Amino acid sequence: MNYYSFDKYGSDIINSPNTELPDQDSVPVEVDLLIEETKIGCMNAMLLCPRQRAD
Repeated sequence: MNYYSFDKYGSDIINSPNTELPDQDSVPVEVDLLIEETKIGCMNAMLLCPRQRAD
């Protein structure tokens, strides 16, 4: 399993292209599900990052 640093994730986010949401017919699952999965992944990363926690 590969593990990446939060700096790598941040760099990937900053350097990702701004694109439109995919056409529903071009993906095998609902676009809304993809959006929710992305939100959950981002929230998990924020919760696990100790440098970002408020005291």
